[in-house]
Amino acid sequence: MVDREPLVGPAGPCTCEAPAATIAYYSVFYAAEAALAVIRVRHGGHQSTIDLFGRRVCAGEWALAARFHQTLKDAYDLRLKADYIVTEEIDPNKVDDLLTRTDEFLSVVFAWIADRRAEGRP
Repeated sequence: MVDREPLVGPAGPCTCEAPAATIAYYSVFYAAEAALAVIRVRHGGHQSTIDLFGRRVCAGEWALAARFHQTLKDAYDLRLKADYIVTEEIDPNKVDDLLTRTDEFLSVVFAWIADRRAEGRP
């Protein structure tokens, strides 16, 4: 493991894992919001977006794999821990895994959005 200089985040000192987890979460969150917008689904806050993405995009007629809903949920949980729970360290392996899953999530969801738009259908 690389020796990292601590940063200061909203919850106090942290390593680079905390900001990486936060950035990964917001990347998948906004992609999920874009997917919902394409199919004209109105939603509220974070939990509503996560739930509707799972029900309408992953498990609904659009049928993206359930693992993408799980990636969004896992990213949310890790982001909460990274931003607000100072007493726990963020496991760098979990962040590395999340970053890999985020990359796949973004590729698949953006392709899904492009397909919906190309078909002219929400």
